[in-house]
Amino acid sequence: MTSHRHGRAELSVIPDLRYEYSYLNSIRRFVNLERISTDISPSSRRNQSSDSEEKLSDSYEDLEERELKASLEEQLPAQKSTALVELVHVQWKNVFWFTTRDQIITPFLQGALWGLASYYLTPYSRELGTKLRHFVPHKEGTFAGWLRTWGKSFMGR
Repeated sequence: MTSHRHGRAELSVIPDLRYEYSYLNSIRRFVNLERISTDISPSSRRNQSSDSEEKLSDSYEDLEERELKASLEEQLPAQKSTALVELVHVQWKNVFWFTTRDQIITPFLQGALWGLASYYLTPYSRELGTKLRHFVPHKEGTFAGWLRTWGKSFMGR
């Protein structure tokens, strides 16, 4: 036995086609957020300074992370606490490419294609219009005729 649903049918969700939404979705994979919990107690400060002397061959990102932690340690009081640091890593080359593609290249190509299409299709549309004009009746509607005569009498000839 099949059950029938009584009531209104559920409508599907209308997709969000705004530019900002699609742009942010396209660059989301090139922007990474990293959250780091750091211990900034006075004892860990001494350990970090000795550790930083030993690690001279770290990558640039690790150096940047340590500098950020050090600046946080200077700003916060000398009590035992932890801080949550958010680092944003952006692949600028890819973000720049997607922005250029979406803002410059795609609109230019769309405009060029519409321009070429209108150049070649305009003569055909004019010819089609002249052929179809013979099938359309020329008689004006009664309301439009009355409105025209009323307008002429109102404006005074």
